[in-house]
Amino acid sequence: MIRFIRSFATVLLALALVLGLPAATVLGDFLDDAETAAFAAGRGEYRKAVYYLTRVIDSGEVTGWDLSQALTRRADALAALGSRQAALADYDAALALSAINIDALINRGLTHHEHSDFDAAIADFNAALTVDPSSVPALYNRALSYGAIGSFARSLEDLNAVLKAWPGFAQAYNDRGVIHSQLGDPVWALRNFDAAIVLQPDLAVAYYNRAVVHRRRGRPGDALADLDRALTLAPDDPEYLFMRKRVLFELDRAPADRSKTGRTRNIDPGLCRRLGENPSLADLQRSLCE
Repeated sequence: MIRFIRSFATVLLALALVLGLPAATVLGDFLDDAETAAFAAGRGEYRKAVYYLTRVIDSGEVTGWDLSQALTRRADALAALGSRQAALADYDAALALSAINIDALINRGLTHHEHSDFDAAIADFNAALTVDPSSVPALYNRALSYGAIGSFARSLEDLNAVLKAWPGFAQAYNDRGVIHSQLGDPVWALRNFDAAIVLQPDLAVAYYNRAVVHRRRGRPGDALADLDRALTLAPDDPEYLFMRKRVLFELDRAPADRSKTGRTRNIDPGLCRRLGENPSLADLQRSLCE
């Protein structure tokens, strides 16, 4: 999932500019608290972020949209700490103040998704998309929620829209590969895993997912090569280790002729054409298609 978090301090700095005042005099210590909270969240110090955001919220100095943003940022920190109900309460309060707070809608949806409440998650992502129909975070996270409930066609539709808007998003290629695999299309799955790996060579899960498809297609040699690469990147992952043991067992039982374990790349001409239309992805286009 993607949780996009913006610093609440930037909202306050913008307010200072609008008022024509030095930032330090806008709301006194309140601005310092907001900045401290933002820096703490950026360093993963979520308890500290909650403390200072609570000071901001309880100060009585902010109302309306600014208060909605502060509540959203505190909810984000609470969610990161695993305090689901407290986070949801803050998201609810933020949305009561501003129903178009898209960050609160998306991040409340993420909190629902992370606790397997996929219907509630999809409802929030739908609401976010009524605010901004082109929101990549809302589309992407809705795709994952659709996939989690087995609505693979809808998930694929959202992922296609995400990659049209953001063709360099490696994780989305990986996720679309998983959906194609679920839909029984291993060729398209492999094409997407290939693209994900070229875009982000250290994306361990893409090697793992490609290995799973190779294994299902009776190509344990290719599967083992991808699993070794995945384990180089994530050496302690139990799922990768277990799958590697299974593939090694299957290789030990296979006939001596390994001629079917060689790899052939399947690159979609349409993907090559779309990549060629984007100068910023020229290296990827050459790597995949030439």
